[in-house]
Amino acid sequence: MEGEESTIIPAPGDGKSAVSVWAARVVFVVLGLSVLALGAAILLPGNSDGETTAFGTTFDTPVQTEDGQDTTFGEVLADQPRVINFYASWCGPCRAELPDFDEVSLRVEDQVQFVGINVDSTETTWLSFNQEIPVSYDTFFQPNSEIRRAIGSSAMPTTLFVSADGELLRTHSGILDDDSLIQILEEEFGAEV
Repeated sequence: MEGEESTIIPAPGDGKSAVSVWAARVVFVVLGLSVLALGAAILLPGNSDGETTAFGTTFDTPVQTEDGQDTTFGEVLADQPRVINFYASWCGPCRAELPDFDEVSLRVEDQVQFVGINVDSTETTWLSFNQEIPVSYDTFFQPNSEIRRAIGSSAMPTTLFVSADGELLRTHSGILDDDSLIQILEEEFGAEV
């Protein structure tokens, strides 16, 4: 029949109902707001009184020193720019970058604080690894990875570049050689290397 328009009527259950489209939009909005809230929580500055720091954890997060003393993350941080490196003995790239980190840390020790956070499963493994590949800066043990999880990183190694006032300037996942590390220190902190 020429000239006639045909109308297709969907079978019951075909397509999406207005309710399911509306529900999907609500879920999308809620998820979006959750992501924004998480981002704000990670980036809001705090202080050493247990508030959230600029990189999403608390200064009260426990870490262990090499001599077996329990302390908090806030107690080990200096009031200067800092490089916080998460490493483990089972991580090949961690093993490769630690000598470069040590060398660079010695060149900028009066400008930038280097801190190592080991996430091995046992204190014995951490201490043995520190003897195998020693560094001149302080390292701490945190087997539950609270700090690394708070910043949302699962990669190893992960390195944070944090300003003196606690602002997370950059996160790097993966290995850094000495040239790349120096470039970031110059860019982010104005360090003279």
